[in-house]
Amino acid sequence: MVDGVISGVVYVVQLEGHDLVKIGSSNNPARRLSQISTQSGLRIKRSYISEVHNNYKWNERRLHKRYKHRRRHGEYFALDFEEVVEKIKSLRV
Repeated sequence: MVDGVISGVVYVVQLEGHDLVKIGSSNNPARRLSQISTQSGLRIKRSYISEVHNNYKWNERRLHKRYKHRRRHGEYFALDFEEVVEKIKSLRV
């Protein structure tokens, strides 16, 4: 936290046995990824976590809006994992 602003990350996760990817944000990514695995009952096949930054929530909403036509369920999208990783890397942090 800097000057009262909470910092966090944007992440993308793909679970074993599924093609969908989850795009989310968190200020505690290790805990969040553990929760996703526990709640789904599946192991995480691969994940990418952005740099820590202050506008992480805004960047998550931006990604959800950009890919809304590919949304399948909640924060799960029918997208190529590597495409999302590259998009996250290009975000202003």
